[in-house]
Amino acid sequence: MLLKNKHFLMYYLWPNTMNNHCGMGYLAEELGQLSKENAIPVNLSFDIKRIFFIPRRIFRKYCEYLIYKKIKKKLKKDNVILFMEYLGTDEMFFQVKLAKKLRKKGFKNKFLCILHLPYKKYLNYFNENEINEFLKYIDKIIVFGSSLKKDLISNGIDKDIIVTKHYAELKYYKPNNKRNYYEKLRVISFGNLFRNDELLKDVIYKCPESINFILIKHNIGNYYSLKSKNVIVYEYIPENELLSEMQKSHISLSILEDTIGSNTITTSMATGLVNVVSDVGSIRDYCNNNNSILCKNHVNEFVNALKYLNDNREKLKELSKNALMKSKEFDILNFINLLNEI
Repeated sequence: MLLKNKHFLMYYLWPNTMNNHCGMGYLAEELGQLSKENAIPVNLSFDIKRIFFIPRRIFRKYCEYLIYKKIKKKLKKDNVILFMEYLGTDEMFFQVKLAKKLRKKGFKNKFLCILHLPYKKYLNYFNENEINEFLKYIDKIIVFGSSLKKDLISNGIDKDIIVTKHYAELKYYKPNNKRNYYEKLRVISFGNLFRNDELLKDVIYKCPESINFILIKHNIGNYYSLKSKNVIVYEYIPENELLSEMQKSHISLSILEDTIGSNTITTSMATGLVNVVSDVGSIRDYCNNNNSILCKNHVNEFVNALKYLNDNREKLKELSKNALMKSKEFDILNFINLLNEI
């Protein structure tokens, strides 16, 4: 499937998602493969293997200048630029600087941007006036999750805002068809953004030992006390091992303070996991009572949900199959359709 117009896709390739089937880097490269000459991925990651005596700040400015010159030279009248990690800090802030510079040079091309973090996260980086200023260079904003659109509008962003869903690579994230719904219940919890670690620990403490937990957490020190015969804790595992753990599990447990959707939610559904998840933010864009259990952020809500699924395996199987069906909405091809409609 091809994009109608040539799109320059500005992205970063981060170490934690490099060679993984998730993140904006993978999305950009996959769009480049699917849409050939009409999708041009531009990796904005600056090579840290620079000449040793050049300060990083100066080397970064040099890289920014080269990228700007390259885009300026190649950009034609009907081309589109998609900034895939707009409103970021440090190296990612170059996307804002590039948009501003091209506008000042008179380029009137369509500029799109993706915002894929909760609004509270952007407020950690910038104040509301700065956010408004940086978004004035953009024609249309693509957001993952309806709650982010509401937050932007309520804070005075007067732009065309298109709501879509976080993607999942369905060719990679899929069930292995060997899941046994009647064996000891296996609950996996991974992801780190806006998680409520204390509540997660309370939930695990109050659940019976007939439920196994697999935790993958960067802040592993918070979970050492949970280690037992039914709780396994990893600080990090490669993507292929994560997929294997997901395929062996039954439930994905996400206790969240906020969300606009994430790889955790969409890949869980794509592998047939039932999301037991906080009813916050944009979660109902992805999950509903037919494929998940949505909980208020109270320990008893989550404990009761897990016990219910442990005792009702036919219901677990039904929700799992519905989650798998729902995941078809997150296919990357749908993102190409979206860009063609904008």
